[in-house]
Parts: sequence; structure tokens; C-alpha cells
Amino acid sequence: MRLYDPNPQALQALRRFNIELMLNVPNEGLKDISSSQASADSWIQSSVITYGNVNFKYIEVGNKIDPKGPLAPFVASAMENIQKAVSAAGLATQIKVSAAVYNAILKESYPPSKAFFNPEYRQFLDPIIAFLVAMLKYKCPS
Repeated sequence: MRLYDPNPQALQALRRFNIELMLNVPNEGLKDISSSQASADSWIQSSVITYGNVNFKYIEVGNKIDPKGPLAPFVASAMENIQKAVSAAGLATQIKVSAAVYNAILKESYPPSKAFFNPEYRQFLDPIIAFLVAMLKYKCPS
């Protein structure tokens, strides 16, 4: 299941079920979380730890951020700060951090085997990809 923001009533209701949840950090919180580890820690505390028996599987940072929009520069650093907060809370093995990207980022999307990113958005994508690769290496050391 996916929630686009940490709605307290929905999270409270999910405590009774073992449904895997993807929770979004709302777009309006990206700038603050990007610039402040304390804000990321507070967001994880109030949105995740408070609902400890909800089956959080993913934290998605932002929702379909326009790579040329005003929030684009904050996505990768917000992901890093959320990951640090998840790790500090001892939830890094349970919760993965990701981001939903704007569909136009794909230059070609069909067939999926021939899909590729539009090179025009490399400045936006490269830090996000680097973060995800680092998390793979961290989780799956060779």
C-alpha cells in the first residue's frame, strides 16, 4: 500500500494489519529535510517510529519531482538525510529509501528492455543513482 503523506488516521488504522507500506515524504517537506538532519530525524520519529507496529517497507522521498523544478536540487540530500534517520532508528534492514521520479525522465520507455534516461536530466539523476548504488553496496557487500 502507498500513502502519499503520513496521515495519522490511516497509519493508526494500519496498525491492525500486516500490510507492507510505502510512505512518501511530501514534496513540501523536501527542502527542510534536505538541509537539516534534525528535521529528517523528527520526520522519521513522528511519521514512522510513532507507528512502530505498522509494516513500513519503503520511504519514498518526494513524489514525481520535476527535474527542472524548484524542488529538484533537494531530492538526493533529502534521501541521504532520511536514510541516516532510518539507520539511526535501527530500521535500515527493514525500510528502504527511494524516490519517485517524473515520468518524462525516460527518453524511451518501451519496450522496457530498450528504456533509457533522458541525458538532459543527468544533473538531477546522477546524485539519486549514486545514493541508490551506495545503498546496494552497503546492504550487499561483495
